[in-house]
Amino acid sequence: MKLSDYSYAPSYNKAEQDIAESFYLPCMRSAVKYDRISGYFGSTIYIIAWDALKEFVLNGGKMRIVLLKHSMKTKMTVRFQEEIRKNWLMIS
Repeated sequence: MKLSDYSYAPSYNKAEQDIAESFYLPCMRSAVKYDRISGYFGSTIYIIAWDALKEFVLNGGKMRIVLLKHSMKTKMTVRFQEEIRKNWLMIS
C-alpha cells in the first residue's frame, strides 16, 4: 500500500490513540525513505517497529539519521545494535 492510500487523522494524541499502530507502523511499512534529525535518540520505537522496519528495508527503503554522537552511544539499546548487525543495516 502506498502512503497516499492511507486515511490519516488531522492529529494524533497518545492519550487517546495508539500512535504506533494507527500512524507510525503503517507509514514505516510503506515508506521508501526515512529521514530523522534529533538531539536525543531513543531506539525504543525501532524495537517496537522492528517488523515494519524489516519490511521497509526489504522494500529498498533508505534511512538517514542525524544525531548527536553522545546520544547514539549512550541511548542505543544492546538488542537494537544486535538486530542491526544481524540484519545488514549499518550505522556509522
